[in-house]
Amino acid sequence: MDFKRIPVVLKRYDFKSKMAICEVYSKNVMSNNGMVDASELIDKPLPWELEAFALFSVISFKEYSNNKFEDKKNNKRFMDIIASIRNYELPKLKNAKKSNEYVNYFMIVTGLNQFSVQESLYYKIYRYSYLFNFKNTNIDMKKRFLKKFGYSYEEFKELGIIINFFLRIK
Repeated sequence: MDFKRIPVVLKRYDFKSKMAICEVYSKNVMSNNGMVDASELIDKPLPWELEAFALFSVISFKEYSNNKFEDKKNNKRFMDIIASIRNYELPKLKNAKKSNEYVNYFMIVTGLNQFSVQESLYYKIYRYSYLFNFKNTNIDMKKRFLKKFGYSYEEFKELGIIINFFLRIK
């Protein structure tokens, strides 16, 4: 699938279904301590691919169909989208391969969501607080989040912190 077509394809799917499939696959790459052994991630969507899929799902908000990812055919479509995200090469990175700048650009592009330090709950809270409180002339994420879920991101964040606290108690 062409990377640029992902938002168009996602408009054919129900938002709830898009979030549900993210939840299903994210459970496969999570553990209580935040770190999952690399051998467990083989042939599974990686956390940053799921994050990209979720962000594409949010920007593809004018759904015109209620398709779901629940059946085998649409699950394959999900995996095609993940493969497209995985295989996409940013033009700056592609051009940088010809020079010594590749490593610099690569670190900028991938560092935020692939370094193990980013596994800290507090970094994630900070990152998502920014995303779900973002507002400009095109989108008001705070209102969009509230409309979609019926609760503010702050309420979700507080619940997440409480659940995380109890998961860590043994």
